[in-house]
Amino acid sequence: MKETSNSVELFVADKGTFFPKWKADTGYYVHQCSSRVKEWLKRLKASGKKLFVLSSSYNDFACASLKHILGFAFRQ
Repeated sequence: MKETSNSVELFVADKGTFFPKWKADTGYYVHQCSSRVKEWLKRLKASGKKLFVLSSSYNDFACASLKHILGFAFRQ
């Protein structure tokens, strides 16, 4: 696969110059949010608010980022 392949293919195949490094040390690139933020988001949802993420990233990368930022239960 060439370096010029689209980013979806590079992420899935763990190729390129960025994605392998990002997957090996996600915390270097993306910080986890605090427990206070997580609790605030849970309270918003419990009160009936609709929460969503708007991103220009494709689904696999966005989901992997959210798993690191919010934890594995980010879809709850």
